[in-house]
Amino acid sequence: MTVAEYMDPARFPLTTQGNLDPEKQMLVDAMNFDDLARMEEEGRPLTGDLVQRAAELREKHAARAEVAAELKATS
Repeated sequence: MTVAEYMDPARFPLTTQGNLDPEKQMLVDAMNFDDLARMEEEGRPLTGDLVQRAAELREKHAARAEVAAELKATS
């Protein structure tokens, strides 16, 4: 996944904030991913839009290393 794909609000409408740069977006996503993972580990059910947010964050999390490498290469 490219940085542009990672930051695409059409692809990730619930987890992409248009006012953040990619590094900050990745940080917010990582914190939210951890929070939702903790909820699931505690047996708390994800309801409503949290189900879709979790799906978006899992997809972003899987691409984290690839996106970070692109950011590093362009900085």
